[in-house]
Amino acid sequence: MMRKVTYFLRVLTLSAIIGLLQSQRQSPSNWYRRLYDNNTSGSKLIDLSIGTLNFLKQNQRFRSQKVLHLTLQDGDTFDFIVIGAGTAGAAISARLSENPHIKILLIEAGSNDSFFTNIPMMAPILSLNNKINWKYKTKPSNKYCLGMNDNSCAWSAGKVIGGSSVLNFMIATRGGAEDYDRWAEMGNEGWAYNDVLKYFKKLETIDIPELKSDILYHGTDGPVHITHPSFHTPLAEAFLEAGKELGYPLVDYNGKNEIGFSYLQTTIMNGTRMSSNRAYLKPARDR
Repeated sequence: MMRKVTYFLRVLTLSAIIGLLQSQRQSPSNWYRRLYDNNTSGSKLIDLSIGTLNFLKQNQRFRSQKVLHLTLQDGDTFDFIVIGAGTAGAAISARLSENPHIKILLIEAGSNDSFFTNIPMMAPILSLNNKINWKYKTKPSNKYCLGMNDNSCAWSAGKVIGGSSVLNFMIATRGGAEDYDRWAEMGNEGWAYNDVLKYFKKLETIDIPELKSDILYHGTDGPVHITHPSFHTPLAEAFLEAGKELGYPLVDYNGKNEIGFSYLQTTIMNGTRMSSNRAYLKPARDR
């Protein structure tokens, strides 16, 4: 009972902190005005309470969908053993499991993710958690990390089911097509951009309305949902306006023309993080 009370208090405190931080923002955005202007303290408290109860409900649903752990027995055999349930390991395991005649063992040093890790606003603090971050550091060097202590940078890597896709800032960026083509020219057959494009399209469901018709560069029925953030700050809008004043176009940087300005494309669905655990493993958990 005490654990449940403590958990509820933690959720209530987190909700209050988020609400307080958001209420301090001042901007001309209609989103902010609609949410916060002319609200009484009483109405804010009601909104906070409703939000907290909804959070608890969604968290319970989330916990019921977690990937189950398996206790191995002597003599157990598997057709495939995948080491690491990270961004790639989760996808590989889920794809293998589509064949009902094979048995896969997926091994992960970390634990399940949580509802907290799926809240985009939590991204800046997730890397501080020792339980889900390996907290690697780069070797000291006189060529990089020159502004850091001992010329060494922190290098986050997910120690959790879903790997670094649980820790990152959810920015969906394929990279430059010319880089892929150069890799192919160096002898890496199959790595030209036109070769890998079909896999980019296969993994995604593009939820950006103006890009859904661009079937040459985007997928519409993949497991990873990609969209713009649900709101844009005045600062982001100012950056785009500055780019246009400098003569740059507004582009789809994961499409045909990569040079220009754009809002971020993010691995988010319905306001929550789309990690490889959520995209691949959870749909396959009952196979």
